[in-house]
Amino acid sequence: MKKVILVVLGLMLLFVVVACGNKGDNDENNLNIVENSVEDLQGEKDPLDGVYGKTSLTLEDLDKIDEYRFPKSYKYIKYDWTDWNSTVETWDYNYPSSVNRKLLLPIHENMASREIVSSVLNDGKIETLVDIVLDNGVSYPVKYMINPDTLQYVQASFDTPTSTTLYTFRY
Repeated sequence: MKKVILVVLGLMLLFVVVACGNKGDNDENNLNIVENSVEDLQGEKDPLDGVYGKTSLTLEDLDKIDEYRFPKSYKYIKYDWTDWNSTVETWDYNYPSSVNRKLLLPIHENMASREIVSSVLNDGKIETLVDIVLDNGVSYPVKYMINPDTLQYVQASFDTPTSTTLYTFRY
């Protein structure tokens, strides 16, 4: 009987916390807290448990982050290598919700393979440099910067022989 009362009180408290939560940008965070609480009650494990606390990442870690911490949008700025004071292009992009295969950057659409060159904790972010080989055999370096506490992408940079594109992600 006491267990039933505790479960009912726990569920009521959960509903009160959700109902009194902040509105706006934090709605997703509140939803994640509720989902994680329900998962904990059911005994299920967070799929990113093995990734938290790491100071370097593997390709498998990046795949997990892509699946479970995918951003909602990004802003990018493209700079010309011949004149760093000139912005070639800037744009905001919202990921479509109907995409089955989530592609973090446009270059991923033509990616044949990728290999981690280095991955280290630097200035409070995990900086992972990846060599991406495209379908046509050309390779490009891409650097991902990931928050080690939330495992969310913060920024990425993509270098070509003539330009650099900087991406800033939003959740």
